[in-house]
Amino acid sequence: MQKYADKKLELFFGFSKLDHTDIYDNNDKPLFKRCIKKFGALEYDEMFGFVPALAISDNASIKNIDKMNIFVHLNLLPDLIEIQYIDFKKLGQMAFGVENSSTLPDLDNLK
Repeated sequence: MQKYADKKLELFFGFSKLDHTDIYDNNDKPLFKRCIKKFGALEYDEMFGFVPALAISDNASIKNIDKMNIFVHLNLLPDLIEIQYIDFKKLGQMAFGVENSSTLPDLDNLK
């Protein structure tokens, strides 16, 4: 059963390996396997989350992680940050570190 669950998880993440999708702590050590060891396996409606959330804290430590209801946590997270709407030029600036957007194509008005 565990092998089947692992395969479904791998397919869900687009054939990614767990270490490619893991979150790292402040010391660049992966957290997921340590969370499983500390808290046990997750149920279908659970996730590991930072307390306080990383959106308002930069302390990515296993000491700040707890098991929580995935639906409640994911509904609360957007309230912690200001949602920023990004057009294609802004996305290009962020992706390529370009300060002057005049050098980027106007992807919002493609013809």
